[in-house]
Amino acid sequence: MQQKLESMDMTELVHLSRVSELDFDKFLLPLNFSTREVNEMVSFLSRLPFISIDLNLPEQKLEPGDTLELMLNIRNLNTKLKKYDFSWFCCVSFEKTDELFALKRFQTTSKSLHKTSLSFIIPEAGSTISLNLHVMSSNFLGLNYVVPFDIRFK
Repeated sequence: MQQKLESMDMTELVHLSRVSELDFDKFLLPLNFSTREVNEMVSFLSRLPFISIDLNLPEQKLEPGDTLELMLNIRNLNTKLKKYDFSWFCCVSFEKTDELFALKRFQTTSKSLHKTSLSFIIPEAGSTISLNLHVMSSNFLGLNYVVPFDIRFK
């Protein structure tokens, strides 16, 4: 079962966590999971804090050297979680040079929406720079999200 779960990506796991118990047969039978394995997966997935991340970039034109403040809206998708706090790290990276521009730790609760921000100085680049926002759980090793985004300069 562990190999089957490891081969699934985050989208499949989120989908699996939202499938009602009545739909599990339709969803999991083609994957050849036993009833015991299905029950173990349901129990495991019901404890994970699946989130969606909305990244809000400012509308104004930016130049290298400007300070950019990213506004993040983080929504809890697992409504089964009650009264839990989860710790996360978010960072902005530039893969081309293996640089990290910002790092922040924040906590979310089981409530549906959490807002936070992250500021950094925009690096020198051509007319556009492609960056990644990484959001990583400090509670569940390997529960990571990546949101790519571009900054276009004047």
